[in-house]
Amino acid sequence: KVPGVAWSQRMTSYAMPGKVGAAGDPLYPAQPTAREWKLRDLQRQETGRGVKIAIVDSQVDVTHPDLAGQFVSDENFVGGSAGRPEAHGTHVAGLIGAKAGNGLGVAGVAPGARMMALRACREVDGGRKTLCSSLALAQALQFAIEHQANVINLSLSGPRDQLLGKLVDAALARKITVVAAYDQTQPDGGFPASIRGVVPVADEALQPLPVGVYLAPGRDLPTTQPGGGWGLVDGTSYAVAQVSGLLALAAGRGKRPLSASLVRASDGKVEACATVFGGSTRCP
Repeated sequence: KVPGVAWSQRMTSYAMPGKVGAAGDPLYPAQPTAREWKLRDLQRQETGRGVKIAIVDSQVDVTHPDLAGQFVSDENFVGGSAGRPEAHGTHVAGLIGAKAGNGLGVAGVAPGARMMALRACREVDGGRKTLCSSLALAQALQFAIEHQANVINLSLSGPRDQLLGKLVDAALARKITVVAAYDQTQPDGGFPASIRGVVPVADEALQPLPVGVYLAPGRDLPTTQPGGGWGLVDGTSYAVAQVSGLLALAAGRGKRPLSASLVRASDGKVEACATVFGGSTRCP
């Protein structure tokens, strides 16, 4: 035993369940949440102003014209220089917090929120996959906790990990809402979605799923791409991002705890207006 060391463990890997689709219309009317969530009605009342969302992901293009100025942090925990922006993190950031009303591309669910771009993952296999190490994820989670994020977005899934579990528990104990990808191919939906208190989210096209999983749009989602463009993406990763943005809108109305404010229909789909405004599913 080494004095001051509680345990040691192998480093594990985590994958991000999402893929890039063909290029498509990047404008607001093409966004599924614009229709299903009545996003414009929500944003007339709340934009997530004052809420901090930690995006633990691959390198975000923080200079993208639909994202520039939306971040309070841009950190790299993978090692070496950050290098070029990467797809997955940039997609997730656009869905959460792309600017609204700027005449460009898409509107994020919570355009008034401020994001932390925390690189804990990297693209491999020519950009076709995005993988994260448990060490980099731990460092990113620690940063998010220390810098008082309100929501932590974890669009990823993998094996159970003691260190990451303790950090997620620490975040939850500090009233930070953690949103993670539910992976139906993993035991109990994968980790960290299976941790008690974490909000598990899946693409609504994957029904039926166990009671307790929140479903959100996950197909043909227009969002930001590295290099200043826009395109379509699919997958649970991106359903997670939109729920993180929705919780930021609820936070703007003083809802606490945020995870308890989420309202879902009998089919598991998130009821956006009821989540933000409470009571009725009808938007004011």
